[in-house]
Amino acid sequence: SHPGDHYYLDQQYFHKAVILIIKSDAGGDVGVILNRPTSWGIEDFGEASNTFEAVELHLRRLLGLTIEERPWKVSYGGPMCFEPGPRGDATLMCLHRDRRDQRLKEGEEILNGLVLLPYSYARELVAMGQAQQEDFHLLSGYCGWAPGQLQDEVRNGGWQLLCAGSKALLPKTNQETLGE
Repeated sequence: SHPGDHYYLDQQYFHKAVILIIKSDAGGDVGVILNRPTSWGIEDFGEASNTFEAVELHLRRLLGLTIEERPWKVSYGGPMCFEPGPRGDATLMCLHRDRRDQRLKEGEEILNGLVLLPYSYARELVAMGQAQQEDFHLLSGYCGWAPGQLQDEVRNGGWQLLCAGSKALLPKTNQETLGE
């Protein structure tokens, strides 16, 4: 968005945002903001309160089937379903840069070389020692547009479109960037 437009004034999280459109169909468009790191950790989203996952992870640790995790850092993906707190209502997802990675049994390739997958699956890969947190960019929330809304906003100059590959979009993952 540009200084002076209503996104800049009313929705400041869109100012200079790099948004990756992950879905576009007759129902509208969905995207995630890639350049909004936060100070939030995964524990701020109520993830530690999921009893089943906590018990399962504890059992894996007892059996020596996991490695110790560092706290995951979370980037702001957009205003929809971004709910830190004990309710755990947030939509948590990860981006991974390499679809050829044979460890990825889940996930959706959203462009050549870039996969979107659930945080729970990424966390499982890390806990089992099959991946590192640095392999993923963890996001909470997303952006959404009604059918035709985004196209109208582009036509009216609210957005600039760019074509980029996975390495340009995620030159470093969330965990690497926030660790600097």
